[in-house]
Amino acid sequence: MIKSIKKYFPELTVVQIEKLKFLYELFKKYNKNINLISKKSLNNFFIEHVLHSLSISKIKRFNEKELVLDVGTGGGFPGLPLAIIYSNTNFILVDSISKKTNMIKKFKAELSLKNIEIINDRIENLNLSCDFIVSRAVTNMNKFLSLINKINLSNEKLSGYKLFCLKGGDLKKELKGISHESIEIRNFFDEKFFHEKKIICIDRKTILSHKSK
Repeated sequence: MIKSIKKYFPELTVVQIEKLKFLYELFKKYNKNINLISKKSLNNFFIEHVLHSLSISKIKRFNEKELVLDVGTGGGFPGLPLAIIYSNTNFILVDSISKKTNMIKKFKAELSLKNIEIINDRIENLNLSCDFIVSRAVTNMNKFLSLINKINLSNEKLSGYKLFCLKGGDLKKELKGISHESIEIRNFFDEKFFHEKKIICIDRKTILSHKSK
């Protein structure tokens, strides 16, 4: 329900809310052919996809002209919802599956989102620069850090987290030996869906040290 978005993000404008609602309509129209997300989760679209994506904004507010890279965006998450609420921030959405990136391009046009770029390729093949990286459950963290080893994280003098990953379940084994902060999304949202969902935050130093392994 769009009410859940309004509840947790009362500051959103009418235009932003309407675009999020239109995003849902686009998924209802096209998802049966492309299968961007599961049919079951479509029934809980605003909680399981939009609100989940926007949870990142509860700990990190992106600024004007910053560049955010969404790695393995799939059906456009978390990139699309974030791009809607941060219209002055630039986003690059990357996925290796062409049918998905082609559909996201269609969504971009339908939603008049001028602040996103879509790339159909494997992230390890790309030489990109950005300020921050986001992702949603792409792969285990060690492999993920290896996949992004060509990405140049700009603003190297800035401290703080550079990578924000949406993950769920028991992550102790996966994150062993990786310096990080794990933030419980249930701290922000009441819905049962978020009880085991987390935002894994990793700083620049940890990302760079992983590159050298």
